[in-house]
Amino acid sequence: MSGIIDRQPSLSKLILNLKNCYKVGNEGMKAITKSITNKTRLETLNLNYSRCEHLTEESMDYLKQALQEHKMLKTLLLIFTKRRKIFDSGFEMLCHGLAELKELRELTLNISRWNKITTTGFAHFKELLSSLQNLQLLELSCRSNRFILGEGSIFLGEGLSTLVNLKTLRLDLSKTLIGDLKFEQVFQGISRLVNLEQFDIHLHDCRKITNICLMHLFQAIGKLSRLISLGVDL
Repeated sequence: MSGIIDRQPSLSKLILNLKNCYKVGNEGMKAITKSITNKTRLETLNLNYSRCEHLTEESMDYLKQALQEHKMLKTLLLIFTKRRKIFDSGFEMLCHGLAELKELRELTLNISRWNKITTTGFAHFKELLSSLQNLQLLELSCRSNRFILGEGSIFLGEGLSTLVNLKTLRLDLSKTLIGDLKFEQVFQGISRLVNLEQFDIHLHDCRKITNICLMHLFQAIGKLSRLISLGVDL
């Protein structure tokens, strides 16, 4: 694969779907990221590693290095569900790689079931969001993540509040154990997105939320004066 991509200097879009390739591990990630050299002119990159359960923190280092070589990316999709072998340091490496993409306009990031990440790791995500000032679309799935509890929700809300140019936000916090107070902090961040036009939020099977959570949600929505599309999934 490396040789094939190297011979395509004008390549602007690359989609690699490795969903359910259970045995793909760090060496597979290394081979793929090595092929994404600075000889290409990538503006769109889609990598789906859903259920590739052998990936470890080493793979995040390879990905970080690849992203740092493509600072002109406009659209990025990364799907890494069900990570059991990636901890705070690996998540930090991913965030540092993404933070180099100052020209990014659209980011889809699925980190569902990353249950080895703590709030310490999620603090880096707050820093990442604050660096992506040109972002116009964010699709973020933290479905079934334990680290979104406690200060993790504070970091998420504070990070979201910095995305002043965001027009579309799709947020999946389903099956998390966040309570009303922590959701309020997330919604406060969202309420500051003055340019938001489309907002979808999924809170399916969040068993700790009550009417108070819904009150905070719709109070935040009421402050989004440019909103033209709204989806709420409970």
